[in-house]
Amino acid sequence: MKIFDLEQQIMQCWDVVTDLELVEGETANALRHIYQLKFEKLFQTFESVCADYHALRQQTAGQPWLRTYDGTQESE
Repeated sequence: MKIFDLEQQIMQCWDVVTDLELVEGETANALRHIYQLKFEKLFQTFESVCADYHALRQQTAGQPWLRTYDGTQESE
């Protein structure tokens, strides 16, 4: 899986907040708020992991043991 694919899957899950806008009532409003907060936190974590990954990649450039997510050798 590529990082872009993961990002797209996260964004697609976030659609549940939009779906809940079609439902009315206090319960729907509460769920919409809860899921909005959860997805914001999830995306902040995703961005942090991406930043950490790219920082580590820069620090370890050229190391033969560094592999990509799919297990292939990292290329320059």
